[in-house]
Order: sequence, then C-alpha cells, then structure tokens
Amino acid sequence: MTDLVVLLPNQKRVSRAQIKGILDENDATVASFMVPRIDDAHLLSKEQFLNFSVHHGVDMHEFKEKLSLKDIIVYKLHASLEEERGNSYLLFIWNCESSTLDIDAVRVPHEGWTDPRNNPKGKNPGNIWHFAGMLDGMKVDIHDISTNRPILADNSIEIDVIDRLVKCHTIEGDAVHFLCQDGDIGLLERKCNMLGRKFIQLEGQRCQCSELSRMRSKEQGMVLDGRNTQVYIKQDPFQEMHLYHIMDARIGLASIPLPPIHDVITSPPYNIGYDPFNVPKPDPSTGELVDPGRKGYLDELPEVSYKTMLQDVFNLLDARMATRSADVFINMKNRYQGGKCIPPFWLVSLVPKHWSFTDLLVWRYDISYDPARNKYKPYYEWILRFSKGIPKFRDGHVHLKDFYLPILKGNSKERRDLKHPAIFPKHLVKRCLAESKHDGLILDPFLGSGSTIAAAIELGRPATGFEKNVEYQADIELRISRARKNFHDNC
Repeated sequence: MTDLVVLLPNQKRVSRAQIKGILDENDATVASFMVPRIDDAHLLSKEQFLNFSVHHGVDMHEFKEKLSLKDIIVYKLHASLEEERGNSYLLFIWNCESSTLDIDAVRVPHEGWTDPRNNPKGKNPGNIWHFAGMLDGMKVDIHDISTNRPILADNSIEIDVIDRLVKCHTIEGDAVHFLCQDGDIGLLERKCNMLGRKFIQLEGQRCQCSELSRMRSKEQGMVLDGRNTQVYIKQDPFQEMHLYHIMDARIGLASIPLPPIHDVITSPPYNIGYDPFNVPKPDPSTGELVDPGRKGYLDELPEVSYKTMLQDVFNLLDARMATRSADVFINMKNRYQGGKCIPPFWLVSLVPKHWSFTDLLVWRYDISYDPARNKYKPYYEWILRFSKGIPKFRDGHVHLKDFYLPILKGNSKERRDLKHPAIFPKHLVKRCLAESKHDGLILDPFLGSGSTIAAAIELGRPATGFEKNVEYQADIELRISRARKNFHDNC
C-alpha cells in the first residue's frame, strides 16, 4: 500500500510527527507545492532555495532513509491565463523506493511532440505540467496573485493537478493526505472518492503566509530579441577590445583590463561527465564513447574542485562589475544521480552574499527523447538571475516566468558547422538581456561556442568572454562573423 501526501500552498504548517507517522505506517510520496517568497524589494528569498527541503515547516531531508527528491515539476497555469500572467509554481516530488509511480498513465500529448521522429512512443516525457482545459467539469477560479492577495489553497488549486498527482502516485484503495484550507475539503474529498482513494485531512498550525508578487506584461509569453528599431554600437575607448580570450576565466578576470561589467550571461559546464543534449555513444570498433562526427564532450571535475572553481569566478566577476547596478544570469539544469533529483539551487550558496537573488526563469524546449539510451530526459533548465546593487526590471517584470525556446538541433541554421555539442541559443541570451535594462559591457566567463558575444553584436552591445578550450575558437570566430553580417543586414 502506498499513500500520497499533498501539501498545498496555504497558511498552515504540518508537523514532522504527522509526516513521520504516515511514513512509518506505509510507504508514501510527498508532493509539496513551493510558492517562492519575496521581500518588499521584490527579491526572491535565497534562504528558501538554499533550504528548499523545508516545505510547510518540515525538512524532508530528515526522512532521507525513506524519501528522496524524485523531480521538480514546473506547474503552469491555464493557457488562457498564461498569456496575461505566465505564472508557474514549483512542485517537489519526494518518493519512497517502493512507491507506486506510474507517470506514463498521466502524461498528456504535448503540441511539440506530434512529430514521431522526436517522440516515437507518443508520450509527453516532460516535467512541465501545462493544463489547457477543464476536467470533469470542475475547475477552481484563479485570481490575481500579489502581495495584497497571497496565494492560498482556496483560490489557487487547479483540480487538474490534484487529479494528475493522485493518478500518478497512488492506486485504488490508497489514502491521500491533504494539508489544505477548510473550504477545499469538500472538493478534494469528492475528487478522491471519484478516483477510489481515501481522503484524509492533515491538521496544520497557522503560520505566516507565503506571498508571490507578479505584474502583468504585454510581452509575456513572447520570445523577445531585445532589440529596438535602431541598432547601434556605442563609441568608447573599449570598442576595439578583444571580443574573446582563449584562457581560463580566473586568469583573465584577474589580469585583463576591462570596463565595468553590467551583464553576465553564462552557462557553466554542467559537470555531469557528458553533453546533456548530444549524449556520447559507443564507437563499435573501440568501445569509446563518442558523438557522431565528433568526440564526446566531457566536463567532469571532482565536485569540490568544480564548486571552488565556480565560486572563484563569481568572486572575480564581482570585483569587476558595476557597483550601482549589474545582473548575472546563470543557466543550469537539474542533475539526476542514483534516481534522485539535485536542483541547482546550491549555486545560491556560492555567489557573493551581497548579490540579490532577483529572478528564477525556466527555459523549456521540445527535445527530450534520446533513442540511443532509450529514455526520456527532462525538457527544462533553470536560469538563476542575481543582481548587484539596485536591480533593474523591464516593465511588467514577472517572477518565475518561463519561456519556450527549442534547443538547437544538429541541422539548425544557428548550429551549422559548429563543433561545440551544447550550443546556447542566441535568442536565450537576448531574452535574458531583455529582462535587465543595462547598456554596458556584457561578459561570459564560460563562452563555449560564443552565443553571448554573437547575441551582443546583433544587439549593438559591447561584449567579451573567456573560453579555455582552444577547440572551440573556430566556433567563436564563425559565430562572430555571422553576427556581424546579421547586424549590418539589419541596420
């Protein structure tokens, strides 16, 4: 028998003893909604992401003998409302090894997966849940979310999510334990009865309510290229500076003269041992893992060395950044090791303490099936935004916004003739720059194929970067050449 515990966003906290009692009696899955807190300055709470296991007053890591984080689901609102709000919540799934978990039973066909070449099994493998209609004629209204109207269970539950969770993690006869508002009891009990599950209400103690502030935006849901009608390059003493340097960023940032840095956009090595998009495959003759047409992309370091390297880079960047206002956008994905999900929120502990955690963006794409490994992979990555000094937001800025950009396929125009296996799309760089309102120097300490510089050239922004692997110099040169042509063609 497997139970399900659903902790919905509300003004109550559940006790550790309640969770322990459920786990001691039966194996269980815990589904905990995370509503990111912000302060009066509209900054995300670093502490919440550093201690993301503390949900509704309980540290799930205390039950590590029983529970492990299985995945983080990005839960999006209805499509009709998404155009105005683009809201997303985070749903953490904590799992026992013996839990009944049938995610295939609840996957919904996704628009990007109609092509059988991308999705031979005809399923939606993603860990982004998107709901576009009504279920069983029931739907709870979604209200505006603001600091004056906090997220509470009674005005933000989508019965679709409850339906999917119950089907995904329980079978008929199992119990579902809810931490919810009193006004939702009847609705949730009815849903459990319809699905043949037993409804149990958890008693919770009142606490301060989590709040999430959002503003509407006309541009929401669009992929912005960040470019105005007139494009120009600023004339300054550094106009002729080197666009990139083939060297370790730690050496370059410590020794090369630069003007103040206003924007940092980077995708550090994932440190997972292989490229996440083009997984190395065995060479039949040697058994060596290689990628078709090029060798596999290995980036694995000892974990301590990897984090020390990142922290050194962040500290060196901090010393060169504009003091009044600067932004850092860091792209990173979840890791999955031994069946456990490790989100990249540990980055928060590595950045300088005076950097504010100002935004969390979701980059979702439509390629997730890897025929060589016969498995599905997550199809979103995180972009963590940190700000130094006074953060600048474009009008209608939205926290926890997600936007869609496909990863670059091997035959895509932007990827043509490039060696680097994990190409960061230019439009993703431009989308990040559209979130901030600076016009000074852009820097990428892990340049890779040169996406950041290429995007900056097309936007008329000064930029530079560092890449220590000389193998990718040809990629960088080619992308600079193409970007300059695009810039002049659009002038």
